[in-house]
Amino acid sequence: MLISEIFKSIDGESRRAGELATFIRSVGCNLRCKFCDSTYTWQKDDTCKEMSVQEIVNKCIELGCKNITFTGGEPLIQKDADRLIYELSKVGFDVSIETDGAIDFTERDWFKYDIPNVWVCADYKCYASGMTDKMLPVEKFVKLRHNDVLKFVVGSKEDLDLAKHIINELRFKGCDCYFYLSPVFGMIKPVDIVDYMLKNNLQYKVRFQVQLHKIVWDPNMRGV
Repeated sequence: MLISEIFKSIDGESRRAGELATFIRSVGCNLRCKFCDSTYTWQKDDTCKEMSVQEIVNKCIELGCKNITFTGGEPLIQKDADRLIYELSKVGFDVSIETDGAIDFTERDWFKYDIPNVWVCADYKCYASGMTDKMLPVEKFVKLRHNDVLKFVVGSKEDLDLAKHIINELRFKGCDCYFYLSPVFGMIKPVDIVDYMLKNNLQYKVRFQVQLHKIVWDPNMRGV
């Protein structure tokens, strides 16, 4: 597998925000979001390296953190991604898979058969990303489970309106996952998101979040 970096830090967002986690950041992405903060993963450079699944698992064991965040780029385009997820789960890690909403995760065995300690943090790309038209059909997101996450990174009221529409549609169709609203860094004021949630009474598993690692460290710093 082509890996950009493996490091231990705090999880900056989603259900484990603030908890220690080991990050496995893969190389390569099928999207080109306008606000991407990890463009260095889009293609191979001098800092990345080929690693076997066992080498990655061994590194995670060495770092000694129960939480694993498998991210990118887009991790699910790696040919051994499913095998790595299975092996990490088998060892006993709690594995969060950060996927961009354009790759069908619902047909993966670890999702279909509900492998323990593996859950999805999927993005739904709003208008600010320029990638909204690449999203999976809503019927795919309906399959997100009660412990999975659907994340909306928003940059405008139009993005918030889209997020609200998708949340309402998924709920109507029986989806019980968590929903997170997060600001595009520097594009929208966090208070505007909170005000929108209050005005529209967005509650029950709808959460506001900021990227904690961009507050603790320099927003452009890698490996944190």
